[in-house]
Amino acid sequence: MLSRGLFLLAVWQITASFTTAFSSDNSEFPKPEQRVLNVNWADVPPKVDGNMDDACWKEAEVAKDFALFKFAGWATQRTEVRVSYDAENLYVFWRLHEAKMDKLVVGGAEDARDFVEWEDVGELFLDPGRTEKDYYHFVATPLGARYDDSTRHGGRGNFTPDWECASGRFDGGWTLEEAIPFGELAAVGQMMATPQVGDRWGIQFCRDQGNLHEWSQWVPTNMGFHEPKSFGNAIFRGRRSGEPLPSVRKADPGHLFYGPDALSFTVEGATSVEGKCTVARDGKQIEEGQVKLQQRDGVAHFPYHLLDAGSFRFRLELTSGGKSFYSGQAAAFLPPTRETLVTMEKEIREGQRTLARLGNRHPAFVGLRQRVDEFDERSAAARHQVAKARDLTADEWRALVDQSDTLIAEWSKLQRDLNLAALYRGKAGTPPQLFAVGNATESDKVYRDTLYRGSLTEPIRLSLAGNEYGSFQLVMLPFWRDLSDVTVSFSPLRGPKGRVVPQENCRWFRISYVKLEGVNPKDLSAHAYEPDPLMPAEPFTVPPGEVSAVWVDVLLPEGTPVGTYRGRVTVASGGQSVSRDVEVKSYGFDIPKKSSLENDFWFGLYQWNWFYKPLNYTPELHAKHAEVLGRYRISSIPNDWITLCPQVPIYVEPDGRFTFDWATLDKYIQNGLKNGTSAFWSALSCNSGWTAWMNNPNVQVTERATGKKVPLGNYITGKSQYENPAYRDFLIAYVQHLKDLGVNDISYYELFDEPNDNSRWLQMIEHHQFFRKVVPDLHLLCYGVDPTQVKAEKSAIALIDAWAPHLTYVEGPIDKAIKERRAKYGEKYWGYTCGEGTDKDGNYSPYCLYNRPYISVRMNLWFAWHYQMDGFLIFAMSGVPDQNLKAKPEERWPNSDWSDGNYRGCGTFVYPGPNYELIPGMRLANAREGLEDYEYFAVLRNGAKRLDPIRDAKLLAKAEAALKVDKDILSTVYVWTKDRNRLEAKRGELAALIRICRRRDSAKSMSAPAR
Repeated sequence: MLSRGLFLLAVWQITASFTTAFSSDNSEFPKPEQRVLNVNWADVPPKVDGNMDDACWKEAEVAKDFALFKFAGWATQRTEVRVSYDAENLYVFWRLHEAKMDKLVVGGAEDARDFVEWEDVGELFLDPGRTEKDYYHFVATPLGARYDDSTRHGGRGNFTPDWECASGRFDGGWTLEEAIPFGELAAVGQMMATPQVGDRWGIQFCRDQGNLHEWSQWVPTNMGFHEPKSFGNAIFRGRRSGEPLPSVRKADPGHLFYGPDALSFTVEGATSVEGKCTVARDGKQIEEGQVKLQQRDGVAHFPYHLLDAGSFRFRLELTSGGKSFYSGQAAAFLPPTRETLVTMEKEIREGQRTLARLGNRHPAFVGLRQRVDEFDERSAAARHQVAKARDLTADEWRALVDQSDTLIAEWSKLQRDLNLAALYRGKAGTPPQLFAVGNATESDKVYRDTLYRGSLTEPIRLSLAGNEYGSFQLVMLPFWRDLSDVTVSFSPLRGPKGRVVPQENCRWFRISYVKLEGVNPKDLSAHAYEPDPLMPAEPFTVPPGEVSAVWVDVLLPEGTPVGTYRGRVTVASGGQSVSRDVEVKSYGFDIPKKSSLENDFWFGLYQWNWFYKPLNYTPELHAKHAEVLGRYRISSIPNDWITLCPQVPIYVEPDGRFTFDWATLDKYIQNGLKNGTSAFWSALSCNSGWTAWMNNPNVQVTERATGKKVPLGNYITGKSQYENPAYRDFLIAYVQHLKDLGVNDISYYELFDEPNDNSRWLQMIEHHQFFRKVVPDLHLLCYGVDPTQVKAEKSAIALIDAWAPHLTYVEGPIDKAIKERRAKYGEKYWGYTCGEGTDKDGNYSPYCLYNRPYISVRMNLWFAWHYQMDGFLIFAMSGVPDQNLKAKPEERWPNSDWSDGNYRGCGTFVYPGPNYELIPGMRLANAREGLEDYEYFAVLRNGAKRLDPIRDAKLLAKAEAALKVDKDILSTVYVWTKDRNRLEAKRGELAALIRICRRRDSAKSMSAPAR
């Protein structure tokens, strides 16, 4: 949702198919198989200067007749693209006609590589071999600034090819000329080289036109530009005339691994072949890597012998008669096997010394010492073999690396045992301790193989306001045996003057894990399983050799006086128990129970029907779910039209009016309000909802006079939904009902989520104008829309009640424009995150991904305060990736792994648990942390408003300074602290000022004369 070019919305999260009475026909537009471009060889390569005066362009076929995105019509601004190639490069020339060149958005300079302004750009997509899966993406601006990414390389940041681009101008438009070396497309373990005659590639040309915001494509698509199955076809034809090119019938890069091998090529149609190949390691050319061509039996060979770790690029070229006919690159990555074994030997020696120092305090130490010694002997063989590296074949190297990987996995387990040994505090001759209990914060991640090195004895400390939850983790560390029936219990927290926080205010959860799809098992920095689901408290087992964590929530009651409240948390298993001291510092003031920041994370149940088969959702079940979400300050009225719309009976009165029975819907709304809901997505969707339902001819309605159920289609008249009487009656009745319930001011109707393309933008404008006429009090919000936007020469000004830009786009003019409209017209300021952005230094914006620090989730709400937003969404609450849909109930989660579906946590803050439970996650708890942080700012702001501007000037100045988020906490949306302690220090600063303001206000009230 960051942009059409950067993120394609996961449609499984939010949409469902439906039939309306009004549809469109796309048959006039070309299909992928109809778009074919013959690409010819250029004997004289073009000069990449943005001018179309080279011979190859005069003869090249032209890709033209671009259609608008989503089949919205034909482009008004013509685009023509020509393609040519030679041995080294694919050449592309764009002519982009522009009626208003004075409004061309040229963007930034080339030094901002990969951070182009997505206004006026040309986007090239390449799919070598037409896999309809893997592709490359090249983007350029009118200044020649470049962006590139590749699915083969893992996206932007992992793919930085060396390609050229130059821009130019002509009367009535601008040009782009590009040269993309074929070899630069090679990923690790691959070779990419000159296409051969007859090769077919998938190819797509897309244009973003800034002034009219016109998105056009050579092959139109409906969901996004990144649709490789919808690419057109580029067929490489060789020379248009003259002598045929020599061909490479077979190309084999060899192992591309340690040891000796060769790049080899079977060449046909050449009387003589010469060649050269250079090798670069970690970006630096290896001089001795240059080799001479060896040729026998029509096969050209480039031998190589790799002995060092690193990233390698083989750059090769074949020539005949002095002319190049084939070039490319092969890429290899060699793991640091030799270095790993050397480091491992040092760690083995340190482990042996540690065990010698510890003696035999635990019976397992004897066996552990023996295991380490045996491992030392086994790994010595691998260390000996790597010492004679030059004599090993490529296959022997492969076996050695595999053996090294096995040793690394074994050593990792031994390291965990050595770490446990260092933590063990028992004494020889006494009954062995079964386990120890460590602790971690709410933003830490504890993995099954975590090497815990924290305290086992220090008090666990929290600092809280009344009505606030604090969280920490207990880390279970079993000493060489399984822990069964592990339970957790709490004592009351006792404070000054005998005051008590009851033990019922402490709640614990078992932490479960999520499987991440597509994680490279050899990437030691990545985790295949990430902690998140907070499972209900019940006795559990911890296997030996694993670490397990328990999550604890502590709720400080409203009105808790200032002071420190002390108690204990106790973990018991196997007849032993371990207790840890807990200290909760009460700041002596309360935060409100309901969030001051409006929020709605889109709690939908549609996909849960697929998970449970079916769900059969009711207000009674929702009441339980709403109670859970209320504990996290998250709005809980379902944003789910598929589930809720059928629960609102529709009647046709004798006079033809449509009326509605809201009784069941009201129960859902009241459940949400009871549990602190601060915003309601009244459309029950972001892209369809009530609008789709009330224009669906198959929806059943009841005739009041006869009691018969008939299709709504019997009553739909007119040529558009605007003329549908049922839709009009619904809107009028619905808005009035929201007013009667007192929720209209926090209700938002979204029908066009992120209307980035012109077709949806114009539909939004038209539909919102309809809303303004029929129901002017219906509150309208569209995520991704701000007051500065003009598309197809139309603005959304006066048609939006709450502006909601993505967090990565807020800074500067957008922030200023929204605040000006809020001050003048009362329009609200919402923000959201739905995917992260990155800056040129690799910093990332806050979101909710599993593979990021969980403090990232918390920081979303600090940004909401920083920008003084009225509301915020983190997308989204309750999606179910397809991998979790099991045919048999007994196979579904939690009896199997929960898969992230390769979405990395986008759309899944909660999980569908056994018996229809709603299972929250650690990330949701960290969102709560951020919402509670927001309240500290809000409480201080309200307190400062009561200060006397003259008598309390110094205190007011301190409060106003504290209400600003410090630069070291956040300076840009990409640069913000990952240090939890820094946030806690800021909270402490705010809390101290809140107490001073309250004392000052109390003293002022006491000194005021009686009335």
